[in-house]
Amino acid sequence: MAFLVENMKIDSFIHGVTSTITSKFNIHNTSNFWNGTGFFYQIMDDKEINGFQRMDETYLITNRHMLFEKNNGKEILADKVVFSLKKIIGKWEELRWKKIELNRDEILNRAKIFEDSSIDVVAIRVGDLMMKGMIEDHDENTNYIAFQGITKNHFPKMNNDYYDVEVGDTILIIGYPHGYFDSVNLYPIVKSGVIATSLYHKYEGSPCFLIDAKLFPGSSGSLVISQPHIPIKIYEDGISYYKEKQFEFLGIFSGEPHQIDAFGNRQYFDVGKVWFWQLLDLIMTMGKSINK
Repeated sequence: MAFLVENMKIDSFIHGVTSTITSKFNIHNTSNFWNGTGFFYQIMDDKEINGFQRMDETYLITNRHMLFEKNNGKEILADKVVFSLKKIIGKWEELRWKKIELNRDEILNRAKIFEDSSIDVVAIRVGDLMMKGMIEDHDENTNYIAFQGITKNHFPKMNNDYYDVEVGDTILIIGYPHGYFDSVNLYPIVKSGVIATSLYHKYEGSPCFLIDAKLFPGSSGSLVISQPHIPIKIYEDGISYYKEKQFEFLGIFSGEPHQIDAFGNRQYFDVGKVWFWQLLDLIMTMGKSINK
């Protein structure tokens, strides 16, 4: 068993950072299944050894509503959550999902949520399960698309108190709308939009902003990044370019906000809600386990 890294381009990063998610709920003797999207977030050791950083832990990031279904005003926890790695059979002869299941007890012990249930973000500790799953499949004929992860290095940076990204800039939303993807290459769908509200202010008082994009069910938990670009630096004696395109992680997509009109009907505006990137840091330090 080995990791197969195509190259560290945007294409290969997107291939390895996302996963489909399926949640199963048993309510009143009826099984309901929800499809969504998740992506990996890696906690890295602060120390570098010969230019390398050790990975301390990997979390699966998705929306809180992928773990809880509301029934009569109460949140019902999922009985099972399934995410996947991408397994390569032979020399790219076939790609298959390597499914990893978490039962109810594992969800209770591994998931971190916010005290404020309106923040639609959850982090599930999965690094050990991923390694265990790959070891179980140890076979010289089996490789894996090297799973990538968002890290703090991908968070937006400020220059002179301003972010490099702003309202009106193009963004990418990466996920599995309606559970749809390239079934041969197991590649997610990338859609584009623009930042629709300020990154410096909380939309309606919540730690989120809006994007102008038409998305679909199953996109819940999608990764939202800035338009990849090649940064340049201008010096007195010339111009320097990065070798590869760079991007910034902006947040977690969680659905389309709506408004109730005078007749009690829901009005939608083809915009989506994205929870700020800073919440990943906060959920690691302030998040609580579901069973507490």
